[in-house]
Amino acid sequence: MERASAHLGPRDRAMRDSAPSPRRPARRKASATPPNPADKIKVKAENIVIGIPKKEESDEEEIDYVRKGKVSFFDTSKGFGFIIDNENQEKYFCHVSGLLDQIVENDKVQYELEKGQRGMNAVKVKKI
Repeated sequence: MERASAHLGPRDRAMRDSAPSPRRPARRKASATPPNPADKIKVKAENIVIGIPKKEESDEEEIDYVRKGKVSFFDTSKGFGFIIDNENQEKYFCHVSGLLDQIVENDKVQYELEKGQRGMNAVKVKKI
């Protein structure tokens, strides 16, 4: 059985070969008209920034990573519990591996947040 492309004429083969494919992007053809000089934008070399600009002292805000909350539930036999944040009333998961002090329900604690597999986790938890 012969290939279907063998029956294509030279013009059809050229169209097939120049058509864009997932492996080969379409080619841009050059324009016959030159660009308009009035559209040209002048840029000063000193205005070009390569990389990230340095932060100034005034740009930095003091971010307090230590949060405060109350232990709503803690199961010592299973080694996990939950802390309710004082500011936004969100519940955060807490594991025994993230404790600095032993905690029980209704303890007031301070902690830091860390992204876990299922959301934010309370770590470096200690009693206040």
